[in-house]
Amino acid sequence: PLFTTATVGEAGRLPCSVNPIAVTLLPSYTLPPGTVITVRGLTGAVTDAPSSIVVSGSGASLLAAPAATWTELGGVAEMTLARELSPTGGAVSFNLMLRNPQHSQPGVAPTVSAGAIGWQVLRDANGSPGSVLTASEGPHFKLVLRLSPVSVAEIGVDQRNMILEACAAVIGNPLITASDIFVDSITAAPARRGAA
Repeated sequence: PLFTTATVGEAGRLPCSVNPIAVTLLPSYTLPPGTVITVRGLTGAVTDAPSSIVVSGSGASLLAAPAATWTELGGVAEMTLARELSPTGGAVSFNLMLRNPQHSQPGVAPTVSAGAIGWQVLRDANGSPGSVLTASEGPHFKLVLRLSPVSVAEIGVDQRNMILEACAAVIGNPLITASDIFVDSITAAPARRGAA
């Protein structure tokens, strides 16, 4: 095989959360500087930039840049070696800084290649085809709004939209917008005692 070690793992499964995809590689022969390492099949991933992703970890020091070229179609990350990657140097690991999909999806099994050499399936720690970007439904939050002194009947569409935008801002996730928030109901706060 191209790599005697080719593993993949992930850090979390909550939709929209940052999920560093950890790739560990040990080639079966020396890969010279300029070799392009390609990880393909990271479909469904969300990125902070449209055409590049940050690469971190100890193996990132072997790369020409601390970022990979990203192609959303096919979920493809390409990294160029600045230094040789040798079988005698030990396995190297790097993290592809991605976000999980916004909605649940079954895991994907990425592959890896080096230069024009064929594809090899990345495996998990048990030797099975790796499964990453398995966004599963996380905890749901119930937001209770108590509005006073405005009566619920006086809340119009514009005010409702402002409330949703404020809720999205409080949640603080840039991938969650007002359209992602469902309001089951809005109730008026009970009148305060002694209020005129």
